[in-house]
Amino acid sequence: MSNQEVAQLVAESLHFWDGQRINLIAYTIMSNHVHAVFTLTGEEIEAGKVNSLKRLMHSIKSYTAHKANVLLNLNGEFWEEETYDRLVRDTDELRRIVRYVLMNPVKAGLCEDWKTWKWNYVKPIYDEF
Repeated sequence: MSNQEVAQLVAESLHFWDGQRINLIAYTIMSNHVHAVFTLTGEEIEAGKVNSLKRLMHSIKSYTAHKANVLLNLNGEFWEEETYDRLVRDTDELRRIVRYVLMNPVKAGLCEDWKTWKWNYVKPIYDEF
């Protein structure tokens, strides 16, 4: 995702689902991976299927892989199959995880302040992090 168009595609895909299937809290898009913090928005039934993390990730990965391959003139696998999800149990853990996500480009030496990384996002109501 070092390609700006691909990074933009991933960002737009995450924002697309915000308020529909997820409450998007924060993300960072790095050159070779993405961190996203969100909550699923309930158990709405959509065409007889429950909103689940597995379905959501499949949707995001499938859509962005197809579009990214077109943009990059590639074909085949774009994302690794595995995702590393984590259940957040309380507000302190949420704060720690959001900080970790937002600081990822700083730790990688890509910027000095997380606020200057173009592909960082935190929803304004969570800006205490």
